[in-house]
Amino acid sequence: MTKQVNFVCPKTKSSLLGSTDQRIYWSPVFDEYGLICQPSAEVLLIQFCPFCGTKLPKSRRKKWFKKIKSAGWKSLDDKIPKDFLGYDWQ
Repeated sequence: MTKQVNFVCPKTKSSLLGSTDQRIYWSPVFDEYGLICQPSAEVLLIQFCPFCGTKLPKSRRKKWFKKIKSAGWKSLDDKIPKDFLGYDWQ
């Protein structure tokens, strides 16, 4: 998988993802990390590892919207092409 999914905190040697009691969210489309605010479904986006402070990858959100609009997508009512729903949409 990607470097980001396999990211291991250099200080704690633990992965940000994969816990059965998951509190860290990762969006493969936008390459964003966040803290899951339970019991709600809210996600607080983060830019640094909560364990050691290492800078996390830059979000691809703006690039994704720019690229999908250039592919003909116009509104939230339009179906998003499958090619844009995974990590490898670039």
